[in-house]
Amino acid sequence: TREHRYAPEFTGAVLDWLEAHGRIVLNTSRALKLEVSKVAQYTALESFEIETPKTMAAVGKNHIIDAAEAFNDAPFITKHNRAGKGLGVQLFENTDALKKYVEGPDFEEPIDGITLLQQYIQSPDSMITRCEFIGGRFFYAVEVDT
Repeated sequence: TREHRYAPEFTGAVLDWLEAHGRIVLNTSRALKLEVSKVAQYTALESFEIETPKTMAAVGKNHIIDAAEAFNDAPFITKHNRAGKGLGVQLFENTDALKKYVEGPDFEEPIDGITLLQQYIQSPDSMITRCEFIGGRFFYAVEVDT
């Protein structure tokens, strides 16, 4: 979807048509929904009892600041619901720091309007392990710099 703003919407329309007309679709519209929504990803993980960091979704600057209160001034990150390559990811030490950012000129509005606030977990080695599954089966894992 990089450099192609409406690729998910176009793809969704094609998938909807294919599914409505009984065509065989390997990666269904559900796969697309998971690809473009971190909210959907976290919800899916939690449905399988896979723990995720505490996450709040907020729409609008006032709601973003209100959601930060749930972290009780512990460090948290913000990220865009629909983004890749770390877009919108910022670390905040407290709600006051977030408020300055949200009310300032550098605030980045997410493409879908949804900002996520997530519990910050310090990685001991500044890496995460990303696992890929196909058809419910483990395919590979890769370490990614954080």
